[in-house]
Amino acid sequence: MLLISEWLSPGVIRLLPIALAGLVFNHFILVTQQLMRAANRAKEFAVLSIASTLLATAFSVFFVVVAKWGAFGILAGVVAGNILLVPLALRNARSEGSLSPRKYTPDIARSFASYGIPMIPAAISSWVLILSDRYIIGLSQGAAQVGLYGTAYNLGDKLMNLITLPMLIAIGPVMVHTFEKQGQKLAEQVQTQLTRYFAMVTIPVVCGLVVIAKPFMAVMTGPLYRSAYAILPVVAAGVMLYGVSQIASNGLAMYKKTVIMMQNTVIAATFQVTVNLLLVPKYGYPVAAWTTLGSYLLLLVLAWARSRPYMEWRVPWRDLVRIVAAGVTMAVILYAGFRWFDPTLITLLLEVAAGIALYALALRVVGGLRSDEIEFAGELWGRRAPGCCGADRPARAREAGALVALLALPSACW
Repeated sequence: MLLISEWLSPGVIRLLPIALAGLVFNHFILVTQQLMRAANRAKEFAVLSIASTLLATAFSVFFVVVAKWGAFGILAGVVAGNILLVPLALRNARSEGSLSPRKYTPDIARSFASYGIPMIPAAISSWVLILSDRYIIGLSQGAAQVGLYGTAYNLGDKLMNLITLPMLIAIGPVMVHTFEKQGQKLAEQVQTQLTRYFAMVTIPVVCGLVVIAKPFMAVMTGPLYRSAYAILPVVAAGVMLYGVSQIASNGLAMYKKTVIMMQNTVIAATFQVTVNLLLVPKYGYPVAAWTTLGSYLLLLVLAWARSRPYMEWRVPWRDLVRIVAAGVTMAVILYAGFRWFDPTLITLLLEVAAGIALYALALRVVGGLRSDEIEFAGELWGRRAPGCCGADRPARAREAGALVALLALPSACW
């Protein structure tokens, strides 16, 4: 950046040192978060994650609003907020091992490099998957169309990520622990169960958005943005497929085949950019949502096909059919029951509550829930003592733990 400083504005040059400091401290906290994730210490992971966000935001607001530091204040807030967390992060990290440089070994460094370096182009390709459509829309359709697309896309993306990100964060350590401690056969079974739970929570959100997208945009956005409501469920479906592709890639991750993972992402990103360049100038921003969905579907197919030689991903097709049937049933009833109501916040909340209840009931009717999951849900609902359920409680809890997400996470997402 300094070498090309003559082409940069003085304001950008002034921000470079504080931006570098923010990068260093923010990523140090991120690394210590991942240590807690790898150690299955969810509480410490959550504390660092939430505290980093809240402290950085609070300091940034103070520096901008009170100190009048402008853009510098935003970056300074990130630095200040993360510096305060360094002692806590160090204490957590030391509890999992030594931080002494004497523990460094070249072999471990080479192992990290061989695994991580291919993930750099993979990360860049992921950014292309997420962001390139805006640039193509802007170049061919103008900034107004980018605003329409970006607003609807971000709403759909964030709604679904409220569900998928916590699940994906938890799935990784579970798969690694099972694979390393109990073998590949059980890891494959766990992968199938996690796929089922993931679908059980995300598919009804997509089905619900098909019905609720228009009133949701009417309530949550201004009149200029409401015409983009149709891409909400498409974007949500794309985010769902991306999450499933991460589950499907577990076999590649377990065997450290990051070069293959990189190739899959590059292929999907290249496909998306090519199709967008061909179709967006002619058909406008709505087609970009569909090409994103198609790109994530391609990524999923590649992950599934190329991970099979290492660890087979057994898709629970029968369960998926039941889950889709329950989601579609819920969506049809919601559409029939609420289509005559004006879009208001109260109506929207009632529709969401009804959708959650209808989906749970439909899932039960079509046989999408097993008896042990229903029993476990009853135990939670009745607030029974942890020791009253017999010695098999831990086994049932492992089998049915995602049922809580089935009932609670969709409401959080809405």
